[in-house]
Amino acid sequence: MRRGLPIVLSLGVASLCAQMAHASEPFTPEQLKVIEKMLQDQRVQVRKEILDELAKADKKPAEPAPPVKTPAEPPILDESEQVAVGCGDPLPAGGVDVTQPSLSGDIVAVPLDRGTRGGISGLELETNGDTSEARATLAHTRNCTRNGRSEDLSWSITATAPIDDKDNKRSNFATLDGLSNGVGLKLAITHASTRQIVMGGETPSAQWTNLCKLAGMDGPNRCTLGKIHAAMSKPEAHELRTAYQAFADEQYGWGTIWEGRIGASRKKYEYLSPALGKLEDTKVGWSVGGTLAFSTPQRRALYALGFDIQRTYKEKDAQVFCPAPTEPFTVCKQGRLGEPAQKYKRLLWVEARTDLLKVPFALRVTRDLEADETGVDLPIYLFRAQDKPFAGGVRWGWTSEKGSDFGIFVSSAFDVFK
Repeated sequence: MRRGLPIVLSLGVASLCAQMAHASEPFTPEQLKVIEKMLQDQRVQVRKEILDELAKADKKPAEPAPPVKTPAEPPILDESEQVAVGCGDPLPAGGVDVTQPSLSGDIVAVPLDRGTRGGISGLELETNGDTSEARATLAHTRNCTRNGRSEDLSWSITATAPIDDKDNKRSNFATLDGLSNGVGLKLAITHASTRQIVMGGETPSAQWTNLCKLAGMDGPNRCTLGKIHAAMSKPEAHELRTAYQAFADEQYGWGTIWEGRIGASRKKYEYLSPALGKLEDTKVGWSVGGTLAFSTPQRRALYALGFDIQRTYKEKDAQVFCPAPTEPFTVCKQGRLGEPAQKYKRLLWVEARTDLLKVPFALRVTRDLEADETGVDLPIYLFRAQDKPFAGGVRWGWTSEKGSDFGIFVSSAFDVFK
């Protein structure tokens, strides 16, 4: 407004001069028109300048925007170094989780009917000459870290079905499982826990730094357990293997595993009536049980104790039955007289899994507390590798009632949730 005030005064003086010019008429009419036009243009210009000055006076200067704080970006890791933390405590910046799952390595090398395999899905076929059985397992594991513990919660659904089972025999009879000779379904929930080991970060341990150096890695934050294991497989890596042994003995802890399971089995039975007529009926058995297991710090062995209660059905022995003699001849029939008898099993078992000369095996000894029967089951993997789709081996079994038997099995493991 300070600049606008002289402009207004000059405009007023110009108007007064114009009025005086009209009054005394010192100019010609043509000159007066020119003067009027010049004054009109001056009024328009002055009005525009006044409006601009008022607009500038009313407009307040904008305050500068506060600076935006951008979060610090986490360190970039290779795909093999990134650890998926399902829930719980996040990893520290630059840290690498080198925890070995409680169920890992060769301690999960067991047939599907034995269970306690974690979140490993698979297909399997087993035969022992007299009968065969097909199995399929769908499983999934979710990892969580809490208070320095790495926990894996797994669920699995296993379906079994006999193939060409004409003599009603069991392919895995040495486990004394009373549901194995029918079409079965089992649901298991497994919880495995061990101490979480995180290396790298801002202050990596001297042991981890030394391992990474021996494995040929650039630095502790660019090093993973998988890369160290790969480097250990080289024949010349004697010093690395010795250092890793010392690292594992100090860092890794025992794994604790528990499992709860329920199952059911359906089977059709054929038998003879008292009049020797042929009858058939379908029976449904059930099972409920649990397992407590411990895996060694380097996951080279697993020791388990389990208990199962089962309601099953036992057929009568097959015999030849003849009715009262008739003329001219008598027709006799072979079969089982009477429907299957309901019975209960109380199975207490112990198990050990490990390997000998890199050949995995899993020994289980079972005792049926109701029938006073003992069974020994020993599957041995003849070929199995983490990078191969198939595995298989032989299975030896023995029971105090039926003696021993051999079988073979082949399986394929996969993960449908990746």
